[in-house]
Formats: sequence, structure tokens, C-alpha cells
Amino acid sequence: MSPTSLIPYSEAVRRFYSLERWGIKLGLDNIRALCERLDHPELKAPAVHVAGTNGKGSVSAILEAMCLGAGLSVGRYTSPHLRDLRERIHLNGKPISRQRVRRFMTDHWATIHRERYSYFESVSAMAFDAFASAQCDLAVIEV
Repeated sequence: MSPTSLIPYSEAVRRFYSLERWGIKLGLDNIRALCERLDHPELKAPAVHVAGTNGKGSVSAILEAMCLGAGLSVGRYTSPHLRDLRERIHLNGKPISRQRVRRFMTDHWATIHRERYSYFESVSAMAFDAFASAQCDLAVIEV
């Protein structure tokens, strides 16, 4: 598929936000099913999960910087974003490209919409897919 056959970035983001109407879904069944459809990208890079009440974003950014400094390829997934959806997903210290967001939503919208995957499930799957595609040495995941 050529870049011109992809949906525009603004439309991809609008589609992600449209998923919020389905609300929050408890449990892991949906994200497991979506990741299975994507050939389990969540399993293709070792991950560090950063959890807790305060400081998750800072710890994630510091861990990413340390690993980049050591020469590793690093993906980082955090939330929320301030201005742009791409702030949530970083590859080697930079937000993922608009092209990657466009491609993911172009390729997977029919399934996401039909199965009513939530906003969070879909953005998480896009992060895992980006990390797998980039063959990251490590994924830093804020949970």
C-alpha cells in the first residue's frame, strides 16, 4: 500500500478518538484477541513495566534515556498525551511517525470497529505493533 492510499493522519486520530464511545472495558480478553490478530507483537520485545502512583512518566523517560545511552533500541509507551496522540508512543526517543499511525489505522480499522475494541486497547496494540516492527531491544511500558 502506497503512502497516498493511507487515510489522512487527522482521520486516523479521529477514528481512535471515536472508540472512546465504547468506554473502558475491564479484563484482558479484548487486548489478547486484538494482539492475537496482530500476531502477538506484545511478545516480540522484552518489556519493563513501570507501575505506581507517582513518577511513572519520569521513571519511564529516565529508563528509556539510560537504555538509549547504552546503545539499545527502545520503545516507550506512556499516557496520557498532552497535544498529540503520538506522544504516547516513542521509538528511540522520538514520537512515532504520523505515517505509522496512518498505516495502523488504515490496516486495522475494519477489525477494530467491528470488534469494538476500546481506545486504550487499540492504542496499546498500536504501540506493541510499532515496537515489534522496529525490533526494539526493550519496551518500557507505563502501566
